[in-house]
Amino acid sequence: MLVGATLLFALSSSSVRGQEPAFETQPVEPVEPVEPRPSRGRILRPPFSVRALVLLDLGVLPKLAAGPALLIGVRLQRTALELGIAYLPTQSLSADGRDGSVGQLRFLAGSIGACYAALKVGRLELGPCARVEYGRIWGRGQNLDEDTYSGGASWLALLAGARASLQLSELLSVGLELGAGVPLLEPSFSVSGLGEVHATESVVGRLSAGAELRF
Repeated sequence: MLVGATLLFALSSSSVRGQEPAFETQPVEPVEPVEPRPSRGRILRPPFSVRALVLLDLGVLPKLAAGPALLIGVRLQRTALELGIAYLPTQSLSADGRDGSVGQLRFLAGSIGACYAALKVGRLELGPCARVEYGRIWGRGQNLDEDTYSGGASWLALLAGARASLQLSELLSVGLELGAGVPLLEPSFSVSGLGEVHATESVVGRLSAGAELRF
């Protein structure tokens, strides 16, 4: 009887070991990455720039003039749209046959324009610029027989040139711009008894250099 029980147990164990558990495999579907949605409260703005320059001008005032200029711009890829202001300080007026100054003139103008970085070589950018400039030339007479008087005239010009900019860091660049302008208005100034003492040139030259901050 013991032998029979042992044999029965052995047969039962063999039967159990012979049955392998069946597992069904399901294909795994690839999970597509979910792109993050932009925050509704975040407003994307283009980078902007501020340029502080020293401006040299030949043709607006009687002699070569130097003064400050400031431009604020918005950068759209390679294009910078800019608003600017420039000031040329007082210069003396002279007249034939008169000793000393017969008057003074100064210049203040605003501009709107664009520059395009047509060529990029490392940190160096090169490209053209174009602007429309509107302002005022004004002054007063002095050392005259009659009472001192003042007056002014409007200035309007189209300016074009080339600009080179070297990026020193992510925020700071230095640049140089050379150009020329054609006045659409050519103001002139006269003194009673002396005639015309100054008239703007038909073509003016411009050179500016300075630093630029980009945000």
